[in-house]
Amino acid sequence: MCDLAKIQMSRPVNKEPSLEVLGIGLNGSIGCKHYRSPLDVIAILCPCHQKYYACHLCHLEIHGRPMETRAVKDFQVKAVLCRNCHIKLSISNYLSCQNRCPHCRSSFNPGCKQHRHLYFQEWE
Repeated sequence: MCDLAKIQMSRPVNKEPSLEVLGIGLNGSIGCKHYRSPLDVIAILCPCHQKYYACHLCHLEIHGRPMETRAVKDFQVKAVLCRNCHIKLSISNYLSCQNRCPHCRSSFNPGCKQHRHLYFQEWE
């Protein structure tokens, strides 16, 4: 389990509690301890905690267990947050957005495709 003193939260200006992002070593609207590029701007809504996390490794470090994956039947749930503009995207929108926020046009890290299976079940 993570030392609670290391857990950081970022919250957008409107301070909507549902947009709070948990993570380790958060750096404004980009990155965390584990993924620090300027393209690491999304957060994922964890189905078990109903909170956004900067990445799967932050969740693992904070809770000592992997994040649950979202079932394909839940792909219309707005479970992806662009930390630049604070828009919530459905999983389907995120998976089909070609690594760019449809609202603010911020680029998303294309390398995230390598570990999407940690967040979302594969399309059948």
